[in-house]
Amino acid sequence: MKGKEQLREALRRIDGKPYGFYRDLKGSYDFGGYTLVIDYVQRPLRPPQPGGGPGPPDGGRFPRRTV
Repeated sequence: MKGKEQLREALRRIDGKPYGFYRDLKGSYDFGGYTLVIDYVQRPLRPPQPGGGPGPPDGGRFPRRTV
C-alpha cells in the first residue's frame, strides 16, 4: 500500500497531463485513519459514476476538514 505522500507526488507529476496518465493513480493509499482506494479512473466528458467501497460499521466519519 502506498502512502499519502506518494499520492501527492503522483498528482503533481501528472497535473495537466492527458487522461491516460491519471490511470496510474489506481491503487490503495494509507492516510493513517483511513485508506483511500482508487480502483477506477473515469474518462473525461462521461456522466459521473457512483463510488463506494468497504468502510467501518459505524459508517465512517471523516474529519470535518476532510469533507
